[in-house]
Amino acid sequence: MVENEQLTPAERRREKQRLNIIRAADELYRANGAENGGFENTTVEAIAENSDISLRTFFRYFESKADVIYIDVPKAISYMEEAIQRRLKTAPLTTAIFNARLDQFELFVATRLGRERMLRAIRAPQFKDRLVILRNQTRNAIISSILPHLDGDEAIRMRHAKILATLYTEFFADALDLWGQDQSFDIAGYVKSCMEDLPKIVARIETERTSA
Repeated sequence: MVENEQLTPAERRREKQRLNIIRAADELYRANGAENGGFENTTVEAIAENSDISLRTFFRYFESKADVIYIDVPKAISYMEEAIQRRLKTAPLTTAIFNARLDQFELFVATRLGRERMLRAIRAPQFKDRLVILRNQTRNAIISSILPHLDGDEAIRMRHAKILATLYTEFFADALDLWGQDQSFDIAGYVKSCMEDLPKIVARIETERTSA
């Protein structure tokens, strides 16, 4: 995760404004009923007013009120891409994907408010469609990021990239759902176990199929 010390002064100002908008939206979400109507009753106009910014400024930071009340999907994707490239400099490909996914998760749960927003996103029916978009875009980001680092012709590289991206995306999605039920759940351990179990399961299925 990129520390604030590594940001330029302009980036720090932008991040400060972004957090100000998130806090203002959270305040309104709670005041308007939280999970009981807080999302529906909170408007972008009200968030902008509570943040002391214009609507135009709001949309420079967020695509929608869902991204500020729940999870910022575009930020999640851009951070994921940056994290993979950063991790690839020092780690094997699969390790880089794994650690980048953890980096992405930790980025959003590093603070109390961040954890609350993540839990809202997992549990809220209003964010269900946006979660699907996040999952699909994360998968695509992994594919495009690792494709140049794979061997073989174009078709083989694409197939391998899709397989790895799908596995890591789905395993992390399952782990995130379980974390939503219990915040002490070991996401990293779960995903590692899934990846380790996969070849064993395939081998067992093939053995049973050929011996049947």
